[in-house]
Amino acid sequence: MSINKQTYKNFEVIIIYDDIDKSELGYVKKIIKKPKFKKKLIINNKVIGAGLSRNKGIKVSNGEYIAFCDADDLWVKDKLKLQLKFMKKKIFFFLTLITLSLTQNPKK
Repeated sequence: MSINKQTYKNFEVIIIYDDIDKSELGYVKKIIKKPKFKKKLIINNKVIGAGLSRNKGIKVSNGEYIAFCDADDLWVKDKLKLQLKFMKKKIFFFLTLITLSLTQNPKK
């Protein structure tokens, strides 16, 4: 999980498990125990897709900014640090949340 290796440390991760097949849920629970950042795990009862899952994450977030990292995304270790520096320098205003959205294709 590339989120674990971020040089910027003041963030929360909200994992939305959006898979009807719960076979990987045990693995997800195991890997989120290791990092030392704030985290929340939300398990959808049915597959609702990336958009609605992200909306759920936004509702429970506590941060000042938002970034999405899907299951197939990889972040370089300075992604959050550099992105925040850029946004503050350019005076951008964004929603609140650092989230990891684990999704499966609902058409499966």
